[in-house]
Amino acid sequence: DESKSDLKSSNFLGEKILTRAAVDLEAGKLLEVMGVKLDGLRSREVLVEIRAIVVCYTDEFIRS
Repeated sequence: DESKSDLKSSNFLGEKILTRAAVDLEAGKLLEVMGVKLDGLRSREVLVEIRAIVVCYTDEFIRS
């Protein structure tokens, strides 16, 4: 996969990282998936790709 090779070839040090995140904008509303910009990696940090998540009942209760 071409995107994976690009990920391995760049270290992202100091570069802004664009990704998507499920964001809680308001209590009681659905999470909104949106693009977010993160600060680049700092020395001794690593980039981890998350393939799946689960929102549990406790997470949902705290959001309300």
